[in-house]
Amino acid sequence: MKRAKPTARKTANLEYLAFIVGRCLSVFLIFAAFNQSALPGNAQNEIKVQSIDAQALEEPGCPIFVKSVRADLEIDPFRAPVAIRVYLDYRNESAKTVEAVKFRFRLEDDQGEHKRNYQASDTHIVPPGESAQERLRREGIPPQAKRMLLRVLQIRFSDQTTWQSTHMPADQSDSTPDGATSPSN
Repeated sequence: MKRAKPTARKTANLEYLAFIVGRCLSVFLIFAAFNQSALPGNAQNEIKVQSIDAQALEEPGCPIFVKSVRADLEIDPFRAPVAIRVYLDYRNESAKTVEAVKFRFRLEDDQGEHKRNYQASDTHIVPPGESAQERLRREGIPPQAKRMLLRVLQIRFSDQTTWQSTHMPADQSDSTPDGATSPSN
């Protein structure tokens, strides 16, 4: 009978040890699941962002005032830009309600040389004196892009009248598929 007691004690100690090891393992797995970024993974999941100089160009007579513009490049692991993110904040300074605004983004290199233009539209309804914010993203960015210039090209009001920049190409219409334009500002 004396041997039965030590065996029962050893069994209880082993069960306790197994319980402690199981708890430690489950805590470790939970921690690893919440901290996946520390685990090796696909490089596509890690998007790095680099800010570039962004400036809004003033347009004579334009009823839209660009309060702020910011541009960030999404960078791949080889430090090449994958896409650009543009954050706009603008105000309607006209007496009419705005239905749509067309913007042109000009990308330049360090020396100010033109690299690419593209267009994007915002269709927020903006009453007179009110503001709107827009987030845009565009892929296919040239690797030399270091600066972005923004220009308001065209505005459509709720009464179906429009305002158009003097820099709007004559052959450009509202239905331009890819937005490529001439390199002029």
